[in-house]
Amino acid sequence: MIKKLSLITILLFLSSCGSLPFNIPRDYVLNPQSGKGVAVFSVTENCPSKMSIKYRKIGGRSEEAIAINQESTLRPAPLQWEFPCGRVVMRELSAGAYEFTSFILVDPIPGVTYIKPRRLPEKKFTIEPGKITYAGHLKFTFSDSFATFSLEVENQWERDSEYLHLHAPKVDSSLTMFQVDLEGEVFSGKATGVNIIY
Repeated sequence: MIKKLSLITILLFLSSCGSLPFNIPRDYVLNPQSGKGVAVFSVTENCPSKMSIKYRKIGGRSEEAIAINQESTLRPAPLQWEFPCGRVVMRELSAGAYEFTSFILVDPIPGVTYIKPRRLPEKKFTIEPGKITYAGHLKFTFSDSFATFSLEVENQWERDSEYLHLHAPKVDSSLTMFQVDLEGEVFSGKATGVNIIY
């Protein structure tokens, strides 16, 4: 189903286009006194859509959208894999429990501004100070002109940790908590297309 929305929704849409997939510098070192840890996970989807994945702190209202495949000059996020499209996400977060909430595909097909899921399976992770949390690899596959999708969670730590060390070589990966719940399960869902009228 494709919904048509007016210009009023554009600001809300633009705010969800996505932050950079990493916010730790190259010389980053884990610090248990900081009250923060690092979430590491990877996302792939069948190209060529521009994708963002959303998560939030459990109990909080605000969501953060992380750009997986964005070509914006303001928020460039070059892909690490192209077939399928995807990359590793590395984000420093305050300690606490988090959950993935949604995704957005921008301009997936002609006449559709973006697509979002009707719902996602419950996928949570926790952050502890001075530690890495690996939440797994989120493998999205879209079909039926992006009207349906499947999500499979995999453990790709051996591959993903290589990208972590390339970006932040001083991070001690021995301080990693593995939270790859739902591993091996495949969730199928429906997506809704939205057309913003300019």
